[in-house]
Amino acid sequence: MTSPPRRAERNEDHVPARGAVLLIDKPLGPTSFDVVARVRRAVGNRRVGHTGTLDPLATGLLVVCLGEATKLSPFLTAESKAYVATLRLGLETESGDVDGRTLHEATPDALAALSEADVLGVLPRFRGTIEQRPPPQSAVKVGGQRMYALARAGEVVEVPLRQVSVQHLEATRLALPEVDLEVSCSKGTYIRSLAIDLGRALGVGGHLTALRRTCVGPLSISQAVSLERLEADPAGVMAAFALSPAAALAHFPVLHVDDQLARSIRDGKVARATGLAAGVALALDARLDLVAILEVSEAGDARVTRGFGGDLSREGHKEA
Repeated sequence: MTSPPRRAERNEDHVPARGAVLLIDKPLGPTSFDVVARVRRAVGNRRVGHTGTLDPLATGLLVVCLGEATKLSPFLTAESKAYVATLRLGLETESGDVDGRTLHEATPDALAALSEADVLGVLPRFRGTIEQRPPPQSAVKVGGQRMYALARAGEVVEVPLRQVSVQHLEATRLALPEVDLEVSCSKGTYIRSLAIDLGRALGVGGHLTALRRTCVGPLSISQAVSLERLEADPAGVMAAFALSPAAALAHFPVLHVDDQLARSIRDGKVARATGLAAGVALALDARLDLVAILEVSEAGDARVTRGFGGDLSREGHKEA
């Protein structure tokens, strides 16, 4: 009698007890979900998620949270983003990139009449607080469904305009009809929509031919590692590149707490955060491990919004 095939053994779990954040340099082609699946297999831990989708045609920084660090996701997702992009003028596509159906193509004469001064002249209109409409092939949900799923099913749904913030928008190369752009923007900004709107403002249409994310808040692509390297040496990559939850949120104000106060905070009790401004803050213990993410009121009361560690504090102390 033939024995049933053996199930593949689960990879060793390389994720620290308190979780970690790994910065992945996403390659061209896979979806963000594909990247998460590959990270999950490589590190041997199913509790993995990313903090901001990159399209298959986009590359660059994908922030991946592992284990207990998945609790950081709302705080990292809310960070501003930075990109470098290549805009090709003269052709507008439905998706705003090279994969989309052509909607409008400029005449050769209209494209020839376009000058570098024209391009530089419209950029200020797209800085600051602007309104834009997400493209049909986006991850925005309408009626509980992703727009890209509705688009694939042939359903036409128009999402209302939304306000976003573009803090920095500069042309770094002008080689018409191509323009290289640097963009820093708020959460929820679609660079593909920006390409569409810039092309329309110039009267010739436009779409992206390349997009690379370089920063998420203070986290930079220079800190990232490739998927191939992670898959080849998960233990080595986790040791060299993984950030602790506290390190991933190091730009937030800190409340240092002793062990007694750490236990009290983990029990959900309100702490005093004298000297800290109202907003998000971190509670760190004597070992600089993250105890909790706090919401500090104007009165200086700090309430726990996410707790970390729990009974793991002693285990973490042994590992230190």
